[in-house]
Amino acid sequence: MRERAAEGLFPNRAPYGYKNVRNERGKSVIEVNKETAPFIIRAFEIYSSGNISIKDTAKQLLDEGYSYRPYSPRITPGALEDMLKNPFYTGVFRYNGEIMQGVHVPLISNTLFQKVQKAFKKDGKPLYTKHKFLLGNFFTCGDCGCSVVGEIKKEKYIYYHCTWAYGKDKCSNRKYHNESELLKKLGDAVKAVEINEDLKRSICDAIIDLNKQEQNFQTENLQRLNMQAEKIRKEIHAIYQDKLEGLISKEQWQEENDIRQQRLIAVKTRIEAFDNTNNMFMEDVNLTLELLNDLHSKYLQASDETKVEILKTLLSNCTLNGENVSWTYKKPFSYIAETADFEKIYPRCDSNA
Repeated sequence: MRERAAEGLFPNRAPYGYKNVRNERGKSVIEVNKETAPFIIRAFEIYSSGNISIKDTAKQLLDEGYSYRPYSPRITPGALEDMLKNPFYTGVFRYNGEIMQGVHVPLISNTLFQKVQKAFKKDGKPLYTKHKFLLGNFFTCGDCGCSVVGEIKKEKYIYYHCTWAYGKDKCSNRKYHNESELLKKLGDAVKAVEINEDLKRSICDAIIDLNKQEQNFQTENLQRLNMQAEKIRKEIHAIYQDKLEGLISKEQWQEENDIRQQRLIAVKTRIEAFDNTNNMFMEDVNLTLELLNDLHSKYLQASDETKVEILKTLLSNCTLNGENVSWTYKKPFSYIAETADFEKIYPRCDSNA
């Protein structure tokens, strides 16, 4: 065991994020587990911000789609804390109280590991609790893909920058972004999907017309489904008469009746789904258009907290890379943003006319 450790080979079972395999010489070695390693990297990135608890880190991992194990998707706070305090992920390991240099591939930089250790207090709570960064975990770095975290300068100015989780030499994005300036730039994303009352009515009317065409198609399907339902009802009635007249046994009737009742339920469910889908569709359309109505004006007048709520409703996959701020619209807002120029499709009234 000591000889293996001296050779840089971890003499125990590989921790989460790695796996034990046999190399070409038949020796047991440790390799990166491509399925679980991203969980480890993301966990270190999230907690390194210093303004989030272990419990909330576990929740955010799950919310972002990082599943711990198939039978236990959300990692326990205790297990997560052990992971974040394990130096193995930097390329070393503990053996008999000593830190040994390993030959396994590190998942994170030592800089990131030390940053995470500073985020721990003796009671396990996050180090920084006085300020909640509004845009914390909202961006990722457009160059290396790491998280972007907030930092207070001169005790009052808030700036965001890459965590440089893989080391500063691995990322060319050294820009610090002022929070107020970021909110101004993100206002462009809001403005791009803003509509006024006239445009709202025009879009709504156009969608209603399109929905009528869709309803014509749905009407044909509904007629077909209603005919199927009626046919099944007649079959149910017919086999019941056969039972009364002694043409089939009670057991035969029960079996045939159950089959047709199940078919009838399936058809009726599809009929109800057509009605509900149409109602929900128009409700979603109205809610979306109401939200976008003069949204940019509302955004400019809102508090910073409300601005961030609006941005989180509209946007995803936001990145910072140098001076550039990029984003993707969530559905259904992406459809509004991707529509060609609204001014050409639905001309606005000229206020100077």
